[in-house]
Parts: sequence; C-alpha cells; structure tokens
Amino acid sequence: MAILRLSQVYDTTPPRLFALLTDPARLVTLTPPEFGLSWQEQPPGFAVGTVLTLQVRRWGMSVRLVHEVVAFTPPTRFAERQQRGPFRTWEREWTLSEQSGQTLLEETITVEPPGGMLGLTLTLARIEADIQTGWQHREQQIRTILQTAAGA
Repeated sequence: MAILRLSQVYDTTPPRLFALLTDPARLVTLTPPEFGLSWQEQPPGFAVGTVLTLQVRRWGMSVRLVHEVVAFTPPTRFAERQQRGPFRTWEREWTLSEQSGQTLLEETITVEPPGGMLGLTLTLARIEADIQTGWQHREQQIRTILQTAAGA
C-alpha cells in the first residue's frame, strides 16, 4: 500500500476551485484523454453517499469503477473511496485552504494495487506514474479554465 501526497497552489478562491473539482460534467475533461474515462451513471452533483460509476479504458483493459463520496464539506474537503474496481484499496481526499489570496490544493491518495494476474500489470510504479500524469493534466486544465474565466 502507498500513500501519495500532492499539492499545488492556484490563483483562485477555495469555493471556485472546489466547484471546478466537484463538477461532474468537468470530471472527464480534468482527466487525461488517454485514460478513457467516461460516466456510466453521471450524478447531478456530489454529496456524502453519492455513488460515482465510471468506465476507464486503460492498461489494455476496460474497467468499471464504483466509488462513493465519503466526505463532502464545501469548499474545503472532498473524499471518495472505491467500492468496486481493480484496486485492493483506493481512497482519495482533497483539502483546500486559502493562502495569501490563493488556494492550496492538497491531495492524498491511498492505493493498494490488485493482486493476482492483474497485479502483474497494475504495479504500484505504474499506478503512481498514472497518478502523476493525471495530476499534471488536471493542473493544466484547471489553469486554462481559470485563465479563460479571468479573460471573459
């Protein structure tokens, strides 16, 4: 099992960033296209208990993910946990805080790769690399969205 911690500062307010991160319609665009993420059942919004049912086409396979929102405290905290999917453990938490007029986003992911034959493909190193790729893509997308909104 691994715990990954990532952080980034954005030139926006916590409520604005929280709204971007928790908008179901934006989730797919905040994820790298090569991950093949799509909604199977898109909820109208997020709240504690909301079930997130997604499809991922990655690692040479198509996988259905079912996650549950386990914490939702706008605009400072969001957490989800895998209910069904390829990982033994997948938990993600975002915390947002204001710092000198900007927003610090901290993300903590607890992940344990699958066992068996799938674990030979979905190694911790591969999972960590994909998390980094996803983080970088999301950062670029958020910055683009914020810059576009500032110029409007």
